[in-house]
Amino acid sequence: MAAHLTIAQVCSGLGKSRWSVNRYIAEGRLAKKKAPNGRIGITRASYKAFLQANGMEASQPVRPQPALDGRDFTPAENALGLPKLFELSELAAHLGVPVAPLVEAARDRKFRHYKIGQLRYATVEGVRDLLDAHAVTTAAEDRHESVRKRVARRRTRTRPSSDPVAA
Repeated sequence: MAAHLTIAQVCSGLGKSRWSVNRYIAEGRLAKKKAPNGRIGITRASYKAFLQANGMEASQPVRPQPALDGRDFTPAENALGLPKLFELSELAAHLGVPVAPLVEAARDRKFRHYKIGQLRYATVEGVRDLLDAHAVTTAAEDRHESVRKRVARRRTRTRPSSDPVAA
């Protein structure tokens, strides 16, 4: 179990907004630490102490964030039918890539995303599209794909009828 919780996990556990959690951090009511991945995290001890000090119980159990490698993407919508969203900065940190190329790809509309205020959020489908677009294939896969395309083109061609009556 990770020693640090993300801001999103704390928001979910408290049933509070990101702004409220950031205010608690600024007031010193929640202790922040820099997580090993470089992002700001909240220690579990600080989170539990905050709950006890305020006589609160977690509104939802704090779960680990879903992996962004495609395994935990089902279902792609929550109970309300709304799509799952991933903030581009969190997505970049998880993938270990700079944020700027993701933002640029989003601006160029290369994958499905939403812009809410100044922040951009990728959907599950958008993350899949982004990863598929940047997948590297082997030379053998490329040859197989070109053969498949060539065979498909040949199958779609209409062949002239050898029946003289039909002509």
